[in-house]
Amino acid sequence: MKRPGNFKGEGITLLELLAIVAVLAILSRAALPDFSAVLEQSRLAAGANGFVRALALARTEALSRGEAVRLRALGAGSTNPWGTGYAVETAAGVVLRQFSVTAVEVAEAAGADRVTILPEGRLQSGAVLRFCGPSGAGLELTLGRSGRVSRRAMSCA
Repeated sequence: MKRPGNFKGEGITLLELLAIVAVLAILSRAALPDFSAVLEQSRLAAGANGFVRALALARTEALSRGEAVRLRALGAGSTNPWGTGYAVETAAGVVLRQFSVTAVEVAEAAGADRVTILPEGRLQSGAVLRFCGPSGAGLELTLGRSGRVSRRAMSCA
């Protein structure tokens, strides 16, 4: 029989609740992956995919026009010519489409500041572009003379 005014507390105290919340916070931080690396890889892939789309557009234009089309770096003459963006243009210099590089830095481009696609769809010469993120993760695109693009993860540090 219960007496009035005399009750036994059932439940948890504030101190126990704070301890449980602290333990859950520590476990959730350890259990969740670091999404900054995932986001950076996504940005690198998006930057590389944008370049591959521009290359495909240039190749399509070269085939349909029957003349050479260039994929030209917009920052010609600078230490990082591809870092500001690139444009698809005809041999006469008419710009067909312009692309900007915002998510990642194009750290290095072996093969000068332009890629020329010949009327039959082949590249005049191969090239290598390296896309780098802020943490040093990178993605390398190798453009073969046949127009084939291969990707490789790399470190920019």
